[in-house]
Amino acid sequence: MNKLLASYPADVTEAIVVLNANAMTTSWLSPLLRFPVCIPSRRIPHYGPGGKGGAPNSRTVVVYIGPLIHRFARVFSSLGTVMVAYG
Repeated sequence: MNKLLASYPADVTEAIVVLNANAMTTSWLSPLLRFPVCIPSRRIPHYGPGGKGGAPNSRTVVVYIGPLIHRFARVFSSLGTVMVAYG
């Protein structure tokens, strides 16, 4: 996370970070909370190479790092609640 945040916006113009919802209780997530966050209302299946994967054992949190906040909110609000930091 530190490398990603240090690279934004000079080298990284946009990023979507998909995390296990358990990350919400970690201290390293705090710097990401200045960006929009989507908390899906259900578990989102994850698939890897060859279609392997499927039902996760926990929920997901999605963080958007970039300037197109309204687009992120419009697209990801279909999955659940989108929150934007105030202040």
